[in-house]
Amino acid sequence: MVTEAASNFDPSKRSRPQNRNLRPAFRKRDIPPAPRVDWDQWWHWFKREWKQDEHISIIGPTGTGKSALAAKLLDVRTYTIWVVTKPADDKLEKALLRKRYVKVPAFPKNPPEDVNRYLLWPTGSGGITAEDRAKQRAIISDAINKVFTGPPGGLPGRWCLSFDEARYVSDPKYIGLGREINQLLIQGRSLRISVVLGFQRPSWVPPEAYDQASHLFIANDSDRRNVQRFREIGGVDGEVVAATVQGLDLYEWAHVDARPGKGTVQVIKMPKGL
Repeated sequence: MVTEAASNFDPSKRSRPQNRNLRPAFRKRDIPPAPRVDWDQWWHWFKREWKQDEHISIIGPTGTGKSALAAKLLDVRTYTIWVVTKPADDKLEKALLRKRYVKVPAFPKNPPEDVNRYLLWPTGSGGITAEDRAKQRAIISDAINKVFTGPPGGLPGRWCLSFDEARYVSDPKYIGLGREINQLLIQGRSLRISVVLGFQRPSWVPPEAYDQASHLFIANDSDRRNVQRFREIGGVDGEVVAATVQGLDLYEWAHVDARPGKGTVQVIKMPKGL
């Protein structure tokens, strides 16, 4: 049940207290970081705000809880395809199966109406040969195409695709589906397709994943080059983003609402992981 406080939650009206743990050498001017907000209050607000056709980028190194955050965010969406390219991840697999994801080696041609959550684990995942990568490329490309075109006699869209290792899927040195991922980001909105992308490093994030994302979630980062990238995020005060990410604790996230007319930054922390 949404409380009155949660229903009136407006991040743009929150104060931004000073965090004394920042390293001032990284700041261009004395900018206070974004406020820390209560998870439950923020979650009630976000569930109403994240629309089908809006994209999300999650940026943080291994061990910061990217998969746990993505799994929680995806509870909002009705039709979800989680694409995994790792050789194994027992913790993630068990967590998604508890959420009633159905594990498949390829996305079905005609998805049954009673199944709306797929854990797509392509044949060849984790393999190091060109043949393994080719198998993954064909399966993931097929899934993207099916989401774009829709079932025979039906309509495209409605699905949310989540890529836990977006750089591996898009980089031409690996799976090489960067063009398809960018097309999802740029044209998916008109088909009501949402995309959730996970990246370990800011330098791995293509411009489209910054520009086309309605929401960004960024973990702690004090690298000068990375902080500069965050300053350049459009639709928001980049100086606030830069000041905020430098002072985050482990498992905390800077949520950047990059939608037109919004531009707010908040610090959130999930109460538990996978």
